[in-house]
Amino acid sequence: MEQFNINKGVTIKPGLDVLPPPVTDDEYRALMAGEDRYLMTESNTLEEIEATFFYDTPIHWCATDLLEAISSTRLQLHRTMQAFVRALNQKLNGTGISAGSDKTGDVAQNGARAIGGAEIGRARNVNGLPVLPAIIPLSDGQTISILFHSPTAENRITNSDTLIAFQFLLNKKDVTHTVAPMSGRDMTLAQVTMKLANLAEKNSAKFQRAQKKKKALVDEITQLQADSDQKEDAMSDLADQVAAVEGQKVDLEQKINAVASEADSLYEENERLQTEIDQLNRTGGRETIAPAGMTGGHSRAMTDRLASIKNRMHMNGEVTLSNGASMKQFIEDGEGYIQLTDSDGSVYMIKAKSIQGVDMADAIGKLFKAYKAGNVSEYLVQPEEHKPENVEPEPAEDTGSSSPEPEVSVGAYRYALQMRPAAPGAIPEGNKAILLRPDEGDPYYEYARYGIATYDTPLSDQQMSEYDLKLLPREDSFDFLAKTLTNGPFGKYAQKALELATSSPDEFRVMLKTQFQKTFPNIAYPGGAGTEKMVQSMINALQAEVGEITQPEPAPAQPDETVSEADAEANKAIEYLNNVMDMQSTDMAEIRNARGNVREAIAALQAAGRFEENEELVNGAARHLADLLVAIQKAGVAA
Repeated sequence: MEQFNINKGVTIKPGLDVLPPPVTDDEYRALMAGEDRYLMTESNTLEEIEATFFYDTPIHWCATDLLEAISSTRLQLHRTMQAFVRALNQKLNGTGISAGSDKTGDVAQNGARAIGGAEIGRARNVNGLPVLPAIIPLSDGQTISILFHSPTAENRITNSDTLIAFQFLLNKKDVTHTVAPMSGRDMTLAQVTMKLANLAEKNSAKFQRAQKKKKALVDEITQLQADSDQKEDAMSDLADQVAAVEGQKVDLEQKINAVASEADSLYEENERLQTEIDQLNRTGGRETIAPAGMTGGHSRAMTDRLASIKNRMHMNGEVTLSNGASMKQFIEDGEGYIQLTDSDGSVYMIKAKSIQGVDMADAIGKLFKAYKAGNVSEYLVQPEEHKPENVEPEPAEDTGSSSPEPEVSVGAYRYALQMRPAAPGAIPEGNKAILLRPDEGDPYYEYARYGIATYDTPLSDQQMSEYDLKLLPREDSFDFLAKTLTNGPFGKYAQKALELATSSPDEFRVMLKTQFQKTFPNIAYPGGAGTEKMVQSMINALQAEVGEITQPEPAPAQPDETVSEADAEANKAIEYLNNVMDMQSTDMAEIRNARGNVREAIAALQAAGRFEENEELVNGAARHLADLLVAIQKAGVAA
């Protein structure tokens, strides 16, 4: 393009032009080349023209290209634009694109006015030259911008001032040199509109693709911004909650400290009152304390109350006095005894008239009062006459003389004291002797927490249930118990149980214990070495049941026989249920998953026909998971 010469210009005149030349591909490619090619795909607005051209683009009339094209006056501008838009629409015919705005006469907030199908902006002075912008919108979203200047106006453009179009833009790209090349003196309106129509048509597809991508990016940015705002709001809410919880924490700590301080004060006051009560009990309300009783040359200053001693004897069976002496009660050969052992080793004993609770309590009071008053010598037990109860006799220390055999006074039937020690009313009447808790390696150590009560005759199931007792079977009764199980729950599947004892001994032990406890609810299942003996007795009973007593150990009939798929899944289910019994978790999700797995295990057992024999194990696993959930809920409430 040649430089603008004020004395030399190109005008566009209306007239007949049969074959106006279109835009060539080379011309279009030239526009799409370079760093500013993106301007071809961004539509224009009057505000953007004013911001970029009027404010940011310097115009030096002596050195900058300037094309003078369409001429008009301010008063006739609407007719000129109507003619231009009409000619442009003729060239766009068949392209699916139309030009012009239907907002004729409307005035926007920015001062723009719709005239002749174009949006006309406000005139501005650019380097002392009045310039007026006009935008023709296209139906596909593109815009054609025309810039007018007035060589006749001074500060303002009046209706009579001349307007000359000197610059054309397609979207944001300057296409003046393409649509109106300075190769001749005059150009027709048809030539200019043909060039603009060709450019708009060639650029339409790329423009729409670019706008689609732009819209997608804008939507994504908008969504991200909305998400960011939402998360910021959530973070703000959480911060407020944290601040509130911190405030509550401080208040709770203050309350806890206050309650703890109050509890300490109450405890100290209680101790003080207890000391006064004990003092009153010792002195009988007198100011001076009576001299302490003397027994065996030892002075005793006791602060114990008789009511407290009776309560502790009833609960624990024994009590240690404040001066170091100890009292305990026991039953031997059906008779009740109260024994007091002094700190010097002297032993005093009194026999209750009856093993009923009232007479035992009277005996406790009688012995304690005599001991406190120092008049207990009549109840002194000579060392050779005293024999501690519930203790297995040690190797005889005397020479030659035969001591009583402990087996004589022990009953034939043994019952584990699970919940409470032996005391009047705590066990059925008629017991033969009370034995201490066995050693830790004993098969019934876990059951006999408070010792063992023996009887000459068996107790009924009702008595065992009422007093929380468990019969402790001896080894010679294991075969009978195993035979009972074989004829009972194991009778239908004795062969399978025998095969399980060989293929999976651990599962067999679990199944045996489960069926044993279900069949004999009041009989203790032996542990330790007793378990192995019980298992062997059960195997022998099963062998006898299936006719394989001649074989030392059960074995499959065919070595190559494989376990069916259903039995394999059932074995896995049994193993999982055993693992559930040992689960200790506070994770709600893990416990819910375990409950789902238990249901799958039940389905596997039912498919293999082994649910009935493992029903107790299934119920135990379900109860264990329910207990875990209850514990978590209680912990949450406590928190």
